[in-house]
Amino acid sequence: HKHPEKEVVKEIVSIDVRDGYTKVLARGNASYSHPRVSSNGKKLAYITWNHPAMPLCTELRVTDIYSAKSNESCDHKLIAGGREGDTAVIRPTYKGGRLYYI
Repeated sequence: HKHPEKEVVKEIVSIDVRDGYTKVLARGNASYSHPRVSSNGKKLAYITWNHPAMPLCTELRVTDIYSAKSNESCDHKLIAGGREGDTAVIRPTYKGGRLYYI
């Protein structure tokens, strides 16, 4: 829904359930889906896209949860997909320390 005085911001955020501390892990794109944490808890994989290509042109990106220098999606490692409009990445998952996707 619309808020005339506010713009909607979409982010992937971690929340510490012990103390409520929040940390923005990914931001800067129109939409996000399927955030997945690696088996060792150090990396975050996620799917993201921007208008007007949603969701036919998706990107799979990975960032370090604890040591990333930026929370901007454009600074995170692009694993698959891109802005050419011909790739839709789905179902990222970590198994045995490796990242898999379709």
